[in-house]
Amino acid sequence: MRVEIEFTTGRIGPRSDLPPECGGRAGAVVEFSGRVRADEDGRPIAALEYSLEQSVVERLIRDRAGCLDGRFPCLHVRVIHRTGIIPVGETPLQIVAVSVHRSEALGMVGALLDYIKEDLPVVKRPIGTDDSSRKNIA
Repeated sequence: MRVEIEFTTGRIGPRSDLPPECGGRAGAVVEFSGRVRADEDGRPIAALEYSLEQSVVERLIRDRAGCLDGRFPCLHVRVIHRTGIIPVGETPLQIVAVSVHRSEALGMVGALLDYIKEDLPVVKRPIGTDDSSRKNIA
């Protein structure tokens, strides 16, 4: 399984490019794109600010994807995590899994998403609609 991890401060959009080695073997491509909602814990927000240690988070995601490959064998997994200030409606996280059958890709995306949201050392800070740092929102 090929694992591709990217960190960016720019916008994350849909991607349809697959590695050539997936070729005609790929029967399923599952993509999850999370979006920043307009409220956090019942309070209106303008954005979320994400910070993380890239080398640590990359290693942990690679390790987890490797462990999950036994249960959900995939040809390719791509994780893109955005850092910095992400306005409401934009994507801070995208996970793509490519597999021979849909159940493996669905399982990999779900399990990786749960791990990233619950166990990774990622700091997420809401920026309220009246927050003075709101002027920094792109």
